Amino acid sequence: MSAVGLSKEEYERVFGPKDDLDRQPGRTRLCKTCGGWHLLNRWPHNCMKPQDTPPQILPAPQLAPTFEPFMTGKTDTATYIGSRNDKREYMKRNDLVEYDEGVKHDTVSEREIEREIVQDLKRFEETDPLNIPPDLKVSERVGDLEKSSDSPDVQADNVEIIK
Repeated sequence: MSAVGLSKEEYERVFGPKDDLDRQPGRTRLCKTCGGWHLLNRWPHNCMKPQDTPPQILPAPQLAPTFEPFMTGKTDTATYIGSRNDKREYMKRNDLVEYDEGVKHDTVSEREIEREIVQDLKRFEETDPLNIPPDLKVSERVGDLEKSSDSPDVQADNVEIIK
């Protein structure tokens, strides 16, 4: 009986015969090339990495821009900042943070979300043809205007025309 619960013949029929290297004692490691187990001191030649492979591409180092010394203002209390460390200490001492225009907050308040929902609902009510009251539906009013005599006629006699 093997570890899987199959007889030796059944195991070999399903998984194939065991490799001779699997039976020898010693430290082994799972091979990524063939999927078998190999002894560390007797690794098969076919499973070795090719020796002429280029090295892995490493990430480039991040280079900081050069620091230019500056004065903190144009008053009598202005401080000369000559290095990054001086700048960090000055900003920490005065509870300042560096402003970055690239950082933007994408947070939307609940009031803005509610306002957008109300605008959407209002727009849906105004544009939905099934939601328009019957007196405003043009397709139904055209037939009513021809039949009823109490509907006011449009008079265009007193309209001023500018030329």
